[in-house]
Amino acid sequence: MGAKHELREWLSIAPADIPVWVAAGLVIAMYYTHNVVIDVILSILIVGLTLYACILGMKQDNRISRLTNMAKKVFHPLAVLLGLTMIYVNFARWG
Repeated sequence: MGAKHELREWLSIAPADIPVWVAAGLVIAMYYTHNVVIDVILSILIVGLTLYACILGMKQDNRISRLTNMAKKVFHPLAVLLGLTMIYVNFARWG
């Protein structure tokens, strides 16, 4: 049973990864919009979703290996930083 959970974590299809994928889709949508109000709304959603994923994903899970638990504690905060970086790029470069 642990191998199933381990595989889902590494394939990035665990429940905590879904908000990160949605946030990535919102970044793509933000690239194609040229409306500041929509960009601000999308930015708030991106930050909220990545923070929510961070809260969900950084919890210790005894069903998976120690390495995977450590990787989750690194990659979820990186998703938040990447989301913030893409928001900055949107307003500074794309817009």
